[in-house]
Amino acid sequence: MAHALGVGYIYLFLFILGGYMKRIIRKYGPPIFHCINDFGQGSLAALIPFFIANFGLNYYQSASIIFCNTIVASVAQPILGYVADRWRVPWFIPVGFSITLVSISAIALATSYEMILTLSLIAGLGAALFHPEAALLVNRMQSNELGNAMGRFAVGGSAGFAMGPLLAGGVYVFGAHFLWVFTAIALLGVLSVSYTHLTLPTKRIV
Repeated sequence: MAHALGVGYIYLFLFILGGYMKRIIRKYGPPIFHCINDFGQGSLAALIPFFIANFGLNYYQSASIIFCNTIVASVAQPILGYVADRWRVPWFIPVGFSITLVSISAIALATSYEMILTLSLIAGLGAALFHPEAALLVNRMQSNELGNAMGRFAVGGSAGFAMGPLLAGGVYVFGAHFLWVFTAIALLGVLSVSYTHLTLPTKRIV
């Protein structure tokens, strides 16, 4: 009897904890994913001195890396947003930030300006994949307080842009291979997204 009662308390505790975790994930999941994505986007500016010192780039070439990344992320977003509106593509979120962060990590293997430029373009495409579907996720999870939820979502992105350069600064201490920490963050993000989608309501709100 005592054993059965103990097991019952354990199940009750897990049930309450599970419900609490669902509420936390629904409230803070999208801002966290936005932060993860923008770790990569924000890191590029901090890597400019690294590119100049190690690849002999001039300021025009360095600025072109940021420009190409930003223009691809900006121009592609409306197109991918149209796709997200027409079809349900939740995988855009983990694939998007994974492409962004793995591209930043792969800069550790770059041997030329052209490789860095290509990787920055790919990172921009990843960011473009992420944002439209992530905005829909905010609507889907927090439709009853959309203004507040979008505010948290924006804060997550700003935090990623702020912390990305701090993280990327590790290359100046530990070397280029430190950039692989961005891939580790992407893996953690994929696990978080997987858990989040287990908590979603079955009906999509648009």
